[in-house]
Amino acid sequence: MSMAKAVEKLYEMGAEAKRKMGEETDNQLLKAIKENPGWTPYYLAQELRWQVGRVDGSLRRLQKQGKVNVKQFLRHGRVVKKIYPSEYQPKHSSVFEIPMKMLDNPEAWLQKEVTIYALSRNSIGLSPDPIESWEHKAWRKFHVKAERMNNNIQLNLPEEVAEFYGLLNSEVGLSTSRNEALLTVEATIMPITDEKE
Repeated sequence: MSMAKAVEKLYEMGAEAKRKMGEETDNQLLKAIKENPGWTPYYLAQELRWQVGRVDGSLRRLQKQGKVNVKQFLRHGRVVKKIYPSEYQPKHSSVFEIPMKMLDNPEAWLQKEVTIYALSRNSIGLSPDPIESWEHKAWRKFHVKAERMNNNIQLNLPEEVAEFYGLLNSEVGLSTSRNEALLTVEATIMPITDEKE
């Protein structure tokens, strides 16, 4: 075998190894996106313990293959990218899920109606049991039935709540303590455009 053929063969082997590594990276990222739809490249990088550049490169390949959609939003004056699997169907803005592992007694949420406390312009309290301080502070209360969805408690907030809090265009944080949950409307997001390659 001539030197030129040997170099060509090594080059082909290197290119094939690089392609396989890229496929593995893409598969890992796609799995993370399916498990965490709507996450930003930064949070995906944190989850996978990768550099953001590695995530960006893989995202470009996945977009070209039609496996993911990138949506851009304006949040606090900054453009933020959110990543979704191409088959992702967003939940209605009034549907919230709480991982059961975040609650002390998730079964209580399924056995009786959950009280929704409208506490302030950006805070919504949720509990299957009355919370005395919330009972006095809430300007409005609602009652809904919770459902189990996989390992989550799913609540469908009344449309009046979704409209008042502007949940359709809002980022909402979730925190829990014991068997109570607090939804915090953290930012209004303005859709800019779908990013196309």
